[in-house]
Amino acid sequence: MTSKSRLDRGRRISDDELSIDEVTDERITATIRDYMIDIDLKERMIIHDCEDWRKGLGIKRICKHLCKLFLSLPENQSIPILRSIIEEKNKWRFSYGGSV
Repeated sequence: MTSKSRLDRGRRISDDELSIDEVTDERITATIRDYMIDIDLKERMIIHDCEDWRKGLGIKRICKHLCKLFLSLPENQSIPILRSIIEEKNKWRFSYGGSV
């Protein structure tokens, strides 16, 4: 879903640059630097607004900001989401832009 270099860059993003705004069973919203992330778990949709994300939409590639978010969530939250994205990739929608 991503490259080793993107994962490494995600790890290097400082914790104070990440603000996790909402975590529920249906939605996760966060801000990293000046970028927003909105994950609608019920609708299986991820909306994000960085340029690398936009470039990777066609192949559903995860950018460094999503890497940082998933690394920052507790494993019992992030692993099931990532597993769902990998196993049901065709059911997930990746979108570029503002919030849902």
